[in-house]
Order: sequence, then structure tokens, then C-alpha cells
Amino acid sequence: MKSFHYDFRESGLCGKVLTMNFQNVNLNNLRVFEAVFRAKCMTTASKELHLTQSGVSQHIKNLENTLEVSLFDRVNKSLLPTEEGTKLYEQVKQGLGILADSISTISQKEMEVEGLVRIGMPVEFGINLVIPELVKIGEKYPGLKYKINLGYAKDMNDLLLNGDLDVAIVDTYKMDNKIEVKKLTEETLHMCCTENYLKKRKLKPVLNKKFFESLNYVAYQDGEVVLRSWINHHIKRKNLNINATVQVMDVQAVSKVIMKDFAVGALPGAMVKQLQKNGVKVICLPESKKVLTNQLSLTYIKNRSHNLVTQTLIDELLAI
Repeated sequence: MKSFHYDFRESGLCGKVLTMNFQNVNLNNLRVFEAVFRAKCMTTASKELHLTQSGVSQHIKNLENTLEVSLFDRVNKSLLPTEEGTKLYEQVKQGLGILADSISTISQKEMEVEGLVRIGMPVEFGINLVIPELVKIGEKYPGLKYKINLGYAKDMNDLLLNGDLDVAIVDTYKMDNKIEVKKLTEETLHMCCTENYLKKRKLKPVLNKKFFESLNYVAYQDGEVVLRSWINHHIKRKNLNINATVQVMDVQAVSKVIMKDFAVGALPGAMVKQLQKNGVKVICLPESKKVLTNQLSLTYIKNRSHNLVTQTLIDELLAI
């Protein structure tokens, strides 16, 4: 690294300045001087430095007093650099640049992204979409480590509030008002079964209460939240009698139950297309015109000061 050396003799400054201890020079004064010289205007420099014009003027006055030279001539309200000011500027410009580069290098080294992030996510979306992205981010930041918790949005809500998670990705869910919710993406949801399921029961799909109450379901969680959300969205019924004969939190497992002609369940649109592409005779039951979507969001405690590792992961996920 180059050293910042200012030779007063080369600058033309003389007298007491020649023997002056460099420690007497205020670096803030030099920084302000550099901005004023470059702008040729104290008002412009004050805006750049977020200082008052009188504050900038005081910095210049203090530096001139310290060096015992005039750095600018004031002519018709304009600033004209003196010979000493011009020579000083060239040295200061070089020196401040070297200092900025050195500080930046040191700061980057000290702020390497290293450490553990505790992250929660839903099983299906997490395994198939989030974890592959975490792998890519981990390759970009080799010092990044993950502790992953798979579960429901309600669980993530409580874990965030208790300080057991740094961030979480959740399905559509009303999180506590202390939690920040940032939308990542969304997926369509469809109520599905096989053709054989309907044939065995001699059922004809109709978008009404009677038909949906005649079915047995595979639910994803307690309370049949996803099933009831879909039914309420499409037929405007909140209190249907839902016969959930199977409950399993993994969407892959839900699809397996459906494929065995055993029950009806809600599946993401991408999974339905994949099953159909693989030759599975899965069908979507009648829907209203507006498709139901499940929003997937990144969540974390509001106004919490995140360390560099957590903030980096948040920024990377939001940029996907």
C-alpha cells in the first residue's frame, strides 16, 4: 500500500509550515478543502458534504490558519485557488484517494459474509425451490451456513417472535404485526382428484356445496386451512362439512394419496402439470373465473438490526 506523504517544500508552502507536525492538520479540513476546490463553490460543496455553508467556510478558514497560507482568493464572490491551494489540492486528492481505497479494503475483509442464518420454510416449496436457491447463494458466499426448519406458517410466526429464527418463508398467513412480510412469488392452487376417484363414486363435478360436501379429503394441516380457503374462494362457503380422512404436511404425500384414488386435495398448479405430464390422470375440479393463488413471502422481525450474514441473505432472496 502506498503511504500518504505530503511534502510542504514541494508545494511551495514555507515558514513555520515546513516544520509543522502533520498531526496538527485536521483531516476533516482537508476533506472539505478537496470538495471546495473541486466544486469551486462553497455552496455546492456544502450540499455534497451535507454541511452548512458557514460550516464549510469555517473548515477552510481553520485549514488556512493551520497552514498559515491563503488557499483561495475571494474575487467578486468567486473562489480562485491560489498557487499554494492548487499544489495542496493535488497532494490531498492523491492522499484521500489512497486512504479511501485502504479503508475500503480493510472494511471488506472485516465484513466478509461468514456465519449462521436460521431460516424456516414450508416443506414442499422449501425443498423444491428455496433450498436450491440457498445452495446458489452459499456458493457465492462460502462462509454462509444455514440451519433450516421446515414447518407451517403458524410455526414460523411463533419461532420468529421467540427469536428462534432469523428469517422465514411462509405461505399465505396472517403474521403477527411485529413481523415484516415481503412478497417473493405466488403459486396457483387447484382442488384435484383422479378420474377413477369420481368414477368409483359415480360423481359429476359441480361447483356447489352439495358436491364438495360429498367428497373425502386429504388435508395439509389442522383445520383444513388450505381446503377451506379454496372452497370459500370459489363457492363462497366458509362452514362446509369437510371430511378429511387423511392429514399430512408434505404436498408430495398429498399427491400420493390423490394418485391412489383415495381422496381429494389441493395441489400447486406446477405440480398438477408435472403429474399430468408424467401420465397421471389427475384432474382439477371446477373453479370460478378467478384462480386462487398462494402467496409465498419472506418474513422477519420489523425494525430488527440484522447482522451482515442475515441481511445479505434477505437481500439475495428478495433479488431472486
